Amino acid sequence: MSIHQVSKSSVLIAGAGIGGLAMALSLLRRGIDCDVFEQASELREVGAGLWVSMNGVRVLRDLGLTEQVEQNCIAAERRSIRLWNTGDRWPLYNRNSDAARNQPYLLLRAHLLKILVDGVRELKPGAIHLNARVVGFSQDDERVHAKLAGGSEVEGRALVGADGAHSKVRLGLIGNIESQYTKAIAWRGLVPVDALHSISANPRWQHGLGPPRMSRPTRSAGRTR
Repeated sequence: MSIHQVSKSSVLIAGAGIGGLAMALSLLRRGIDCDVFEQASELREVGAGLWVSMNGVRVLRDLGLTEQVEQNCIAAERRSIRLWNTGDRWPLYNRNSDAARNQPYLLLRAHLLKILVDGVRELKPGAIHLNARVVGFSQDDERVHAKLAGGSEVEGRALVGADGAHSKVRLGLIGNIESQYTKAIAWRGLVPVDALHSISANPRWQHGLGPPRMSRPTRSAGRTR
Protein backbone atom coordinates (compact mmCIF):
# COMPACT_ATOMS: atom_id res chain seq x y z
CA MET A 1 0.00 0.00 0.00
CA SER A 2 1.25 3.48 -0.86
CA ILE A 3 1.60 6.04 1.91
CA HIS A 4 -0.90 8.19 0.01
CA GLN A 5 -3.49 5.41 0.36
CA VAL A 6 -3.37 5.29 4.16
CA SER A 7 -6.88 5.55 5.58
CA LYS A 8 -7.69 8.67 7.57
CA SER A 9 -9.18 6.38 10.24
CA SER A 10 -5.91 4.49 10.68
CA VAL A 11 -3.82 4.62 13.85
CA LEU A 12 -0.33 5.78 12.81
CA ILE A 13 2.69 4.15 14.46
CA ALA A 14 6.17 5.66 14.20
CA GLY A 15 8.82 2.93 14.35
CA ALA A 16 8.87 -0.74 13.35
CA GLY A 17 10.80 -2.10 16.31
CA ILE A 18 9.49 -4.60 18.83
CA GLY A 19 7.24 -2.00 20.49
CA GLY A 20 5.77 -0.58 17.30
CA LEU A 21 5.15 -3.95 15.68
CA ALA A 22 3.61 -5.42 18.85
CA MET A 23 1.29 -2.44 19.03
CA ALA A 24 0.34 -2.84 15.36
CA LEU A 25 -0.39 -6.55 15.73
CA SER A 26 -2.45 -5.94 18.87
CA LEU A 27 -4.55 -3.30 17.12
CA LEU A 28 -5.08 -5.37 13.97
CA ARG A 29 -6.15 -8.42 15.98
CA ARG A 30 -8.82 -6.22 17.57
CA GLY A 31 -10.09 -4.94 14.26
CA ILE A 32 -8.46 -1.49 14.54
CA ASP A 33 -6.77 -0.31 11.36
CA CYS A 34 -3.18 0.90 11.67
CA ASP A 35 -0.07 1.69 9.63
CA VAL A 36 3.58 1.53 10.70
CA PHE A 37 6.17 4.02 9.43
CA GLU A 38 9.83 2.93 9.56
CA GLN A 39 12.77 5.09 8.56
CA ALA A 40 14.97 2.14 7.46
CA SER A 41 14.94 0.94 3.87
CA GLU A 42 14.62 -2.69 4.93
CA LEU A 43 13.73 -4.66 8.05
CA ARG A 44 17.06 -6.29 8.80
CA GLU A 45 17.67 -9.15 11.24
CA VAL A 46 19.90 -7.44 13.80
CA GLY A 47 20.28 -7.52 17.56
CA ALA A 48 21.40 -9.75 20.38
CA GLY A 49 19.73 -12.40 22.50
CA LEU A 50 16.68 -11.65 24.63
CA TRP A 51 15.25 -13.03 27.84
CA VAL A 52 11.46 -12.91 27.45
CA SER A 53 9.99 -12.93 30.94
CA MET A 54 6.78 -14.65 31.94
CA ASN A 55 4.87 -11.36 31.60
CA GLY A 56 6.34 -10.92 28.11
CA VAL A 57 5.34 -14.46 27.15
CA ARG A 58 1.79 -13.68 28.28
CA VAL A 59 1.73 -10.76 25.81
CA LEU A 60 3.06 -12.94 22.98
CA ARG A 61 0.39 -15.52 23.77
CA ASP A 62 -2.28 -12.82 23.58
CA LEU A 63 -0.87 -11.77 20.18
CA GLY A 64 -1.33 -15.32 18.92
CA LEU A 65 2.41 -15.95 18.51
CA THR A 66 3.01 -18.83 20.93
CA GLU A 67 3.63 -21.45 18.26
CA GLN A 68 5.94 -19.24 16.20
CA VAL A 69 8.01 -18.22 19.24
CA GLU A 70 8.36 -21.80 20.49
CA GLN A 71 9.72 -22.85 17.08
CA ASN A 72 12.52 -20.26 17.33
CA CYS A 73 13.37 -20.11 21.02
CA ILE A 74 15.07 -22.03 23.79
CA ALA A 75 12.74 -22.69 26.72
CA ALA A 76 14.71 -21.64 29.79
CA GLU A 77 15.10 -24.30 32.48
CA ARG A 78 16.43 -21.99 35.21
CA ARG A 79 17.35 -18.41 36.00
CA SER A 80 19.73 -17.41 38.76
CA ILE A 81 22.00 -14.72 40.19
CA ARG A 82 25.66 -15.59 40.79
CA LEU A 83 28.04 -13.68 43.05
CA TRP A 84 31.24 -12.83 41.21
CA ASN A 85 33.82 -13.76 43.88
CA THR A 86 32.34 -16.84 45.58
CA GLY A 87 30.19 -18.40 42.89
CA ASP A 88 27.20 -18.54 45.26
CA ARG A 89 23.87 -18.66 43.42
CA TRP A 90 20.35 -17.46 44.20
CA PRO A 91 17.59 -19.04 42.10
CA LEU A 92 14.98 -16.79 40.50
CA TYR A 93 13.17 -19.34 38.37
CA ASN A 94 13.09 -23.13 38.06
CA ARG A 95 10.96 -24.80 35.45
CA ASN A 96 10.45 -27.93 37.55
CA SER A 97 9.15 -26.07 40.60
CA ASP A 98 7.71 -22.78 39.32
CA ALA A 99 3.95 -22.99 38.87
CA ALA A 100 3.75 -20.06 36.44
CA ARG A 101 1.76 -20.86 33.29
CA ASN A 102 3.92 -18.78 30.96
CA GLN A 103 7.41 -20.25 30.80
CA PRO A 104 10.16 -17.73 29.94
CA TYR A 105 12.06 -18.00 26.67
CA LEU A 106 15.52 -17.27 25.27
CA LEU A 107 15.59 -16.13 21.64
CA LEU A 108 17.31 -13.73 19.29
CA ARG A 109 15.90 -10.24 18.84
CA ALA A 110 16.06 -10.78 15.07
CA HIS A 111 13.80 -13.82 15.34
CA LEU A 112 11.26 -11.97 17.48
CA LEU A 113 11.20 -9.05 15.03
CA LYS A 114 10.60 -11.39 12.09
CA ILE A 115 7.77 -13.14 13.95
CA LEU A 116 6.11 -9.79 14.63
CA VAL A 117 6.61 -8.59 11.04
CA ASP A 118 5.06 -11.79 9.68
CA GLY A 119 2.13 -11.47 12.10
CA VAL A 120 1.40 -7.90 11.06
CA ARG A 121 1.70 -8.61 7.34
CA GLU A 122 -0.55 -11.64 7.59
CA LEU A 123 -3.37 -9.44 8.85
CA LYS A 124 -2.53 -6.39 6.70
CA PRO A 125 0.09 -6.97 3.98
CA GLY A 126 0.67 -3.26 3.35
CA ALA A 127 0.75 -2.08 6.94
CA ILE A 128 4.53 -1.49 7.20
CA HIS A 129 5.91 1.46 5.22
CA LEU A 130 9.70 1.61 4.78
CA ASN A 131 11.79 4.71 4.01
CA ALA A 132 9.16 6.61 5.97
CA ARG A 133 10.68 8.55 8.82
CA VAL A 134 8.30 10.54 11.04
CA VAL A 135 9.95 13.91 11.71
CA GLY A 136 7.09 15.71 13.43
CA PHE A 137 3.33 16.04 13.74
CA SER A 138 0.45 18.43 14.27
CA GLN A 139 -2.96 17.72 15.75
CA ASP A 140 -6.38 19.07 16.59
CA ASP A 141 -9.27 17.71 18.64
CA GLU A 142 -10.06 14.98 16.10
CA ARG A 143 -7.11 14.29 13.78
CA VAL A 144 -3.33 14.02 13.77
CA HIS A 145 -1.03 14.75 10.84
CA ALA A 146 2.31 12.92 10.84
CA LYS A 147 5.03 14.70 8.89
CA LEU A 148 7.48 12.48 7.02
CA ALA A 149 11.01 13.18 5.86
CA GLY A 150 10.80 14.37 2.28
CA GLY A 151 7.82 16.62 2.90
CA SER A 152 4.84 14.27 2.66
CA GLU A 153 2.18 14.09 5.35
CA VAL A 154 -0.17 11.36 6.57
CA GLU A 155 -3.45 11.90 8.39
CA GLY A 156 -4.83 9.48 10.97
CA ARG A 157 -6.98 9.12 14.06
CA ALA A 158 -4.02 8.82 16.46
CA LEU A 159 -0.22 8.68 16.45
CA VAL A 160 1.88 6.28 18.54
CA GLY A 161 5.53 7.12 19.10
CA ALA A 162 7.64 3.94 19.03
CA ASP A 163 10.56 5.60 17.26
CA GLY A 164 13.35 4.98 19.73
CA ALA A 165 15.79 7.05 21.75
CA HIS A 166 15.68 9.98 19.33
CA SER A 167 11.88 9.99 19.04
CA LYS A 168 10.42 12.91 17.15
CA VAL A 169 6.98 12.07 18.51
CA ARG A 170 8.21 12.39 22.11
CA LEU A 171 9.98 15.62 21.19
CA GLY A 172 6.72 17.07 19.89
CA LEU A 173 4.79 16.01 22.98
CA ILE A 174 7.10 16.95 25.87
CA GLY A 175 10.00 18.82 24.32
CA ASN A 176 13.70 18.06 24.35
CA ILE A 177 14.99 16.02 27.30
CA GLU A 178 18.74 15.63 27.39
CA SER A 179 19.92 12.05 27.71
CA GLN A 180 22.16 11.11 30.62
CA TYR A 181 24.88 8.51 30.18
CA THR A 182 24.53 5.86 32.88
CA LYS A 183 28.08 4.58 32.36
CA ALA A 184 26.66 1.07 32.11
CA ILE A 185 28.01 -1.03 29.23
CA ALA A 186 26.91 -4.52 28.19
CA TRP A 187 29.28 -6.64 26.11
CA ARG A 188 27.51 -9.34 24.12
CA GLY A 189 28.79 -12.38 22.28
CA LEU A 190 28.07 -15.94 21.25
CA VAL A 191 30.02 -18.93 22.54
CA PRO A 192 29.46 -22.53 21.34
CA VAL A 193 27.95 -24.60 24.13
CA ASP A 194 30.56 -27.32 23.56
CA ALA A 195 33.26 -24.85 24.64
CA LEU A 196 31.63 -24.28 28.03
CA HIS A 197 32.80 -27.48 29.66
CA SER A 198 31.97 -26.34 33.18
CA ILE A 199 28.39 -25.39 32.41
CA SER A 200 25.52 -27.83 32.18
CA ALA A 201 23.89 -28.27 28.79
CA ASN A 202 20.50 -27.42 30.30
CA PRO A 203 19.42 -23.99 28.99
CA ARG A 204 19.59 -21.38 31.73
CA TRP A 205 19.95 -17.65 32.27
CA GLN A 206 22.57 -16.42 34.69
CA HIS A 207 23.40 -12.96 36.06
CA GLY A 208 26.84 -12.29 37.48
CA LEU A 209 26.92 -9.58 40.18
CA GLY A 210 29.99 -7.73 41.40
CA PRO A 211 31.51 -4.31 42.22
CA PRO A 212 31.37 -1.44 41.61
CA ARG A 213 27.77 -1.90 40.47
CA MET A 214 25.23 -4.63 40.95
CA SER A 215 25.32 -5.68 37.34
CA ARG A 216 27.71 -7.41 35.00
CA PRO A 217 27.35 -8.61 31.40
CA THR A 218 24.52 -11.12 31.20
CA ARG A 219 25.39 -14.65 30.13
CA SER A 220 23.09 -17.35 28.84
CA ALA A 221 23.88 -20.99 28.35
CA GLY A 222 22.05 -23.56 26.31
CA ARG A 223 21.70 -25.03 22.86
CA THR A 224 22.68 -22.91 19.89
CA ARG A 225 20.52 -22.54 16.83
